[in-house]
Amino acid sequence: MRWLVVGVSAALVSVFASAAAADTVRLKSGRTVSGHVVKQDDVQVIIATASGSEVVAASDVEAIRYSDL
Repeated sequence: MRWLVVGVSAALVSVFASAAAADTVRLKSGRTVSGHVVKQDDVQVIIATASGSEVVAASDVEAIRYSDL
């Protein structure tokens, strides 16, 4: 039982740490997308989010803040 509690606790810490380490893409519209930037070029930015991947036009991006982790 103790190993189950330790395992669940470690999983929760991992989930919250990865959420805290997300990149943030701010769009010109004011909307933000949080996740992990997996690709960025002159045409598009692809962000892996908790609900899937999101593709935004590079021309719509105002700024990208990368996590330190």
